[in-house]
Amino acid sequence: MSRAYNLTVLFVEKLLPLIGVFNKKLKRFYFQRKNTVSRIEEWSKTKSNKPIAWFHCASLGEYEMIVPIIRHKLFFEKYETIITFFSESGYNHSKILYGTGSKFYLPIDSLSKMRRMVTCLNPSLFVLVKYELWFNLLKALEEQSIRRVLVNGNFINSHFVFGFFGKPYQQKLKNFERIYVLNESVHRNLVEHGFTNSQVLSDLRYTRVAMVAESNTSHELIERFVQNKTTLIIGSSWPHEEDLVLRYLLEVNPDIRVIIAPHDVSEPHILEIVQKFKNVGVSRISAAKDHKGEQVLILDTIGHLSSAYQYADIAFVGGAFGKGLHNVLEALAFGLPIITGPKISKFPEALELQNEGLLVSIQSYEQGFVQTLRSLIDDVDRRNQLKVDAKLFLKAKTGELDSFVKELL
Repeated sequence: MSRAYNLTVLFVEKLLPLIGVFNKKLKRFYFQRKNTVSRIEEWSKTKSNKPIAWFHCASLGEYEMIVPIIRHKLFFEKYETIITFFSESGYNHSKILYGTGSKFYLPIDSLSKMRRMVTCLNPSLFVLVKYELWFNLLKALEEQSIRRVLVNGNFINSHFVFGFFGKPYQQKLKNFERIYVLNESVHRNLVEHGFTNSQVLSDLRYTRVAMVAESNTSHELIERFVQNKTTLIIGSSWPHEEDLVLRYLLEVNPDIRVIIAPHDVSEPHILEIVQKFKNVGVSRISAAKDHKGEQVLILDTIGHLSSAYQYADIAFVGGAFGKGLHNVLEALAFGLPIITGPKISKFPEALELQNEGLLVSIQSYEQGFVQTLRSLIDDVDRRNQLKVDAKLFLKAKTGELDSFVKELL
């Protein structure tokens, strides 16, 4: 397997600059990584005297998972943090918080580059976030006896590590000091496959959203739009969710406010939403005005959603009618009852919230949506109780951080 893998990596590495002539995205991908190792070599000449903790994140979502760790006082006092990313979005939108730290793109997974990178960084601790597994990276770390842990692991039965081609990766993971997984089901999967280093740890995203909620800032325009009326927020909406809410407003016509935070904030899509909701009154937050006369407010700029949840009473989180459910935990952090589409089986946090009665997964407008939304709008006592239940649930999920960080020190 190792020889075939290395030949494939070499082929891709040689092919990328040629394909990049015709594809701007691949050209950018190649040049972002071309000089990573030499950049790290230059960085190593000026690094601090602190030991290095190296985190690898696929993208921004994985980075958000580890923010509670790198912000923890005990952790940033001891370690200098290095973060590597595979994706451009993670690299561009992440911030190295507290103390010293740097970020780099992860190079293409050739063994020679990974060995050079591990030698230059010389980390005391390597933390792999979730499950982005690069074979030569893991091999280079193992060769130099670097302490290795994995956090937020979610190795479901269908994960490739349990298949034929995943066996070499299994052995690399079995040699990790610890694999922290999301729940007992994942833990059992690993144990059944001969893992002895698995341990259940609450999803770090719970701690992260609690931190965001605690440090939340107010937004005067949204506050004036809501006007103390019952408010529904559609978080990371796709057209299907937008259409369901529009139909509800036109047919049931409740006296509520609706905040829409689209997944796609491109101008063409924003204009489509404006056109859809024109008959009920719609405005865009980017318009410099008071939004008092409209029933619908569109968050047409990036960065408002997490703070907007505080002004809502009910959340309808997008994506579960299509490819993937968006973040339901941001809504949970503000105690909102959550509605989603039907496709949540691959999202353990959504299933857990459903089991706790904090999330309702609906099939269609007629099958669940109208009844669920109407009951939540009408029953204020139920919403208040769900808010209390959500806060208690979140508190139970965020109590392990201190002891976990001490294990990493």
